[in-house]
Amino acid sequence: MESGRRDSNPSGWDKRARHFVSELWSRYLRWAEKNPEAVARLKLWAVDLAEAPPEHGLLGLLRAFFLGVAPPNWQELPASIGPKADELMSETGICLVWVPEADVIVELVGASGKDERDAILVRNADRILASVERVVAEVVHPRLGSLRESAIEAVHTARAGYFGASQALSATILTGVLEEHYGFSFGLARQAFEAEPPASAGLWSHRRALVQRAIQLSILRSDSRSAEGGFNRHITGHGSDFEHLSEPHSLEALMLVGGTLRELQVVYRVAECGFAPTPQLERHVAGPLAYAAPGVSLAS
Repeated sequence: MESGRRDSNPSGWDKRARHFVSELWSRYLRWAEKNPEAVARLKLWAVDLAEAPPEHGLLGLLRAFFLGVAPPNWQELPASIGPKADELMSETGICLVWVPEADVIVELVGASGKDERDAILVRNADRILASVERVVAEVVHPRLGSLRESAIEAVHTARAGYFGASQALSATILTGVLEEHYGFSFGLARQAFEAEPPASAGLWSHRRALVQRAIQLSILRSDSRSAEGGFNRHITGHGSDFEHLSEPHSLEALMLVGGTLRELQVVYRVAECGFAPTPQLERHVAGPLAYAAPGVSLAS
């Protein structure tokens, strides 16, 4: 009998179906309001997917999803290494996003301390420089052209053996990223990036937060640095310790420059889809956007 009543009252089913869809849509809108970056990055992911549909069915789709949220150079990492790479970046500031290659990351994660990490960097210097050069060449956003050219020059300078000069140029590039693109002084950058740690960032914000954490640690005041810390922008720029100018630190600086510029290109594309992490980045694209710089007063 119950079945007969359902069949004889299709309008009742239509009403319940409309209510179900309406409830789902309302929940999505509430989620979207709280997660504007996720919405924008999903939109960008869908655009990229439409332009270059993945091969191999579901497996290809999963791979495309991974590349949308995770550092692409982590694709070949063992599952157990990802969290350790996160931890290493968050503690030392060495950038492992976009560069270097996965096997170098495994070595760095397994190192016992800074001295061993430095030795790993120097031993893999040629590959690291090639990786940085490759990802920087992928930076094609018109607003990033001068920074891209400076980064390529820094790579060539390091390859020629002028590590201090390369490191100093990398420090200048990072200053330009913060001041001209993020719109931050060093103090505001430290404040904003501290308020958005990778451990609490959402899935679609995590990669950006990792890069920002590496930048944050590179711009710490010299008296705030950890003993395990490597490249520091202030010591490099102000020449307070010439022993800080070294091959390992120049390689760390270039890894940070490569990862930062490559991720910044994504940040600009995400901004064009509706989300910018700072008001300064918002001004560079057309249309109304949502922006959020955690812990920073926009009146500062």
